[in-house]
Amino acid sequence: MLPLDIREAVWKTEGLIILIYYSMIIDTHTHIYLNKEKTPEEIITGLKNDGIEYIISIGIDIESSKKSITLARKNPWVIFATVWVHPT
Repeated sequence: MLPLDIREAVWKTEGLIILIYYSMIIDTHTHIYLNKEKTPEEIITGLKNDGIEYIISIGIDIESSKKSITLARKNPWVIFATVWVHPT
């Protein structure tokens, strides 16, 4: 796993410096609801195993936007939904 965003936090406590390095990887454009081969839970587990902490599920019409919202409600603080109706 290659971190895309490495941040450094420094705390000074009684002359002791503690350095913490961490990365936050976000998949900013997913359509989990379109996958017919795996369940959403399997996909989420796979993404987490790959180091992805947050997922943004993109709605492309009313039906898929509702599915994105449902996924976000079932997986709070993991999946975030966007709602959109593609212009036709």
